[in-house]
Amino acid sequence: MTLPNIILFDDVLDQDLIETAYELGKKRNAASYPFFNFSDGPDDEDPTFKVMRELAYDLWVNIVPEILKPEKYAGTELWHNNMYEGDGLHEHVDVDEKAEELSAPYWGGVMYLGPKEPMRGGSLHANVTSYKVNLGRERKPLIVPFKQNRVVLFQECVHWVGPVLQLANSDQPRIALACPLWEHPIDPFVRNGPHANEPHSNVRHWSEIKQ
Repeated sequence: MTLPNIILFDDVLDQDLIETAYELGKKRNAASYPFFNFSDGPDDEDPTFKVMRELAYDLWVNIVPEILKPEKYAGTELWHNNMYEGDGLHEHVDVDEKAEELSAPYWGGVMYLGPKEPMRGGSLHANVTSYKVNLGRERKPLIVPFKQNRVVLFQECVHWVGPVLQLANSDQPRIALACPLWEHPIDPFVRNGPHANEPHSNVRHWSEIKQ
């Protein structure tokens, strides 16, 4: 089956849970959580991980149609970062660092947690041409504006976040929760709880990837 390049879902996740996740996320400048299989229960008592995990489970198990998922899939990993005015994220692809060959998730995925108020900038830019061919050199991306409770799924590709130009409130950062769907388990760099300001091992600048 030929997959669409990019899919948007608006307001499909529980709004109260989204807002709870946002408030918890604001307490951590950045966080990465263990890979989990959808059949497993939470492996710790961290309340933030539990909420983020519940959102990801609802998305991949209950919301995304079966036709869009592979026959077998292992689970997802979660990480988020908080962006204030002037912040953005460079061009990158999400890969399994420990795979011998270049390996990407079946779907790249991100949930927009907040803020609820509109902002200027902070849009996701996705070059949906395969990274194996293009590696980000084609500068005609799809641009997805930020909106709370928006989910973006995309075929793994070079993507980046444009700078946040203006927030409605300086203490209400842009928070997005990455939730890629993997066909095999991976070993994220951060295994045990959040580590603020540490780069996620699965994020690679496109220029680092060898064709």
